[in-house]
Amino acid sequence: MTQPMISLIERGKTRRLGRERQQRALHGLEARATLLPPMEEWGDSQAMAALEAVSGEGPNRAGVNAAQISAYVMLWARAASAPPAPPRKTAPVSPAMVAALEDVTEALRRADAAHGSAGLAPFAAAQLTAAQRMLAAAGEEGVRRRLYRAAADLAGLAGWLAVDAGDYDRARPLFAAALRSAHQAGDVVLGAGIASSVAVQSYSLGQGLQAALIARTALERTVSRATPLVRAMLHTRVARGHAVDGDRLPALRALENAREAFEQGPSDEDPSWLYWMSPGEMHGQAAAVHLSLGEDEQALQLLEQADRTYDSACVRDHARCTVRSAGALARLGELDHACERAHRALDMEVGSVRLAYEVMGLLSDLEPYDDEARVAELRDHAAPLLDSALR
Repeated sequence: MTQPMISLIERGKTRRLGRERQQRALHGLEARATLLPPMEEWGDSQAMAALEAVSGEGPNRAGVNAAQISAYVMLWARAASAPPAPPRKTAPVSPAMVAALEDVTEALRRADAAHGSAGLAPFAAAQLTAAQRMLAAAGEEGVRRRLYRAAADLAGLAGWLAVDAGDYDRARPLFAAALRSAHQAGDVVLGAGIASSVAVQSYSLGQGLQAALIARTALERTVSRATPLVRAMLHTRVARGHAVDGDRLPALRALENAREAFEQGPSDEDPSWLYWMSPGEMHGQAAAVHLSLGEDEQALQLLEQADRTYDSACVRDHARCTVRSAGALARLGELDHACERAHRALDMEVGSVRLAYEVMGLLSDLEPYDDEARVAELRDHAAPLLDSALR
């Protein structure tokens, strides 16, 4: 599937699955789990092998295809608690070393939010190799669990960077390794966060029903552990999945569930990786739901609210929000305002392939106005971003 087609799917301009095929996809998703290693093999050696496969010591592409990654989520949700790792010869891996790894992961996450994924993947890969080597050396159970949690967070972030770069084949094995590591760490909430990124990849590829099922699975797995903000985030993934498939009522119900959870407010138990779950994020996700449903006027109001309330450090979110509002304005016939907002987004200079695809979608909306000088000027302004995305 081409990336312009993916952009059109997210904006609700086409439907890839009829209802009968959607139901087959729903039943087939769990059936695919039988193609993967059984649940009793979700242990230390399998987690280590998955990390090695995506570290600098392994191949660039571990064999996890599009059908299998969603089944990994099902297996993660059903796997029994991880037993302690077998005794091993150890090297001195201290809590301070693990803390340093956690700090680098957080810095990479913030850099991605501020400037996009461009250029960050090699740094994440190097840290993932370090995490895998530390796990191979560490023997004390408490240190290993914390290392597995750090490795899961880092592999999940590396998968997310690959999604933002449009490299879905690279993202899948990273997500699989992240799920296995989160399981070994005993951190089901982190596992749910990783599953949510798998859901984003699924609905970005037009697999809306699959995305909704993945997010619901994560909700069910964390029913007694997730904070209100975690639940809100997962409900938005359900809503986005249904909206991509054009299922308005389920999408709006999930969106209302997300709002109700979000209104319960933050908690001391919220994971640090969820710092971005803000009023701006809620408005932005709601807007994306309405865009996929073809409801541009409602989406535009929410996008304006999102732009006002996103954290100033989340530059990519501001840029995507601005491009989406430009697209809504273009479809509503507001050409001047659409071009002005698009230029504003491009001036933010965010290195994100996903943003480039949003711009491609906008330029598609502006094709009826190609003879306008202002549209030609916008195409010229967008050319560097699009050229870098299509390399």
